[in-house]
Amino acid sequence: MVESIGTQGISAYASTVGRTISGTAAQTSDAGNAGSFGAMLSGMVDTARAAGVAAEMEGAKSAAGQGDLIATAASFNAAEVALETLVATRDRAVAAFNDIIRMQV
Repeated sequence: MVESIGTQGISAYASTVGRTISGTAAQTSDAGNAGSFGAMLSGMVDTARAAGVAAEMEGAKSAAGQGDLIATAASFNAAEVALETLVATRDRAVAAFNDIIRMQV
């Protein structure tokens, strides 16, 4: 009984996440130019979001007793690296903005 509920829960979660990701991908592709800084940041956000969703899916599988521990750890590590990269890029962009604001004309 518990396994069937866990499997149904994972399937429902996966279908919801799939709809969310495909909806944001369609919005993002129309957002801007392919070579712009905003498009690069948008791509980084999408990558971090997808890595986080994959990590959550692996964690849910492991919690239900269906996942592999190594795959779960690897997916959480990938999500962490993607988020750290996004945060570092944001910090550099904010620092550059502050440097521009401090410039004397």
